[in-house]
Amino acid sequence: ETAGLSDVDFVVAILMRLLQAKVVDDCKTNRKNSDSTDDGAPPSLADVRVSATEIVRLTELATTVLLKEKSLLRIERSVMPLLIVGDIHGQFLHLRSLFEMFGGPADTSVLFLGDYVDRGVQGVEVMCLLLGLKLRYPKRVFMLKGNHEDANTTLSYGFEDECKGKYGREGINVWKAFINVFNALPLAAIVNKKIFCVHGGLSPFMERVEDIDKIERPLLIPAFGLATDLVWADPDSRNPGWSLSHRGVSFVFDASTVEDFCKRNAIDLIIRY
Repeated sequence: ETAGLSDVDFVVAILMRLLQAKVVDDCKTNRKNSDSTDDGAPPSLADVRVSATEIVRLTELATTVLLKEKSLLRIERSVMPLLIVGDIHGQFLHLRSLFEMFGGPADTSVLFLGDYVDRGVQGVEVMCLLLGLKLRYPKRVFMLKGNHEDANTTLSYGFEDECKGKYGREGINVWKAFINVFNALPLAAIVNKKIFCVHGGLSPFMERVEDIDKIERPLLIPAFGLATDLVWADPDSRNPGWSLSHRGVSFVFDASTVEDFCKRNAIDLIIRY
């Protein structure tokens, strides 16, 4: 029971429950076959439960912390070594295995590039673990927004269904609580003043990286503009410069566009996923 705990003790209790949860093979999943393993067997899951009330409290605490950060994070050398992690998509056990391999945030800072939910079967558990770590290590755990941290996308790719499947009548409120967190997430990061990190890509609406600071949050991803491109744009060498994306949203950009951006902003490397 966590109702009477202080915020710090509450976060620690949630983290311990998630990190110590036993692994089971669960056939009772409402996901499509794409969530199965390569041999057709159901995925292995962690047997853990975080209540709807606990999720609301966790997301409210995390939203407050996230909104204190700028839309463009500056991650300095002082927090290194830094592990940079791409798409997780509800793979909770894979997320836990990362910390088993590289150590927790007390040893290695970590930057997550987005796409935490949808497709996989334990997006709720992934988000609870990430938010708990963010609250426990606010200066060593960093989270960016991906194109799946969006209300419309999660309606189509499984996360809303996951919330309703696990929490019944409370599921829609659980989903809305996570959407509030998604709307608070920063959109990009600069590591050691030289490495630009983002989920999607570049934008014709961005002359300087500091333009990202002007994006106000909480934020619903609009139909077009800088915020949209940061989570949706893709590199593509088939056409010169900027072209409309085949995905029907945002743009694709070629190598010359990347080189121009890096020169203008004194960037040595772009990491995106």
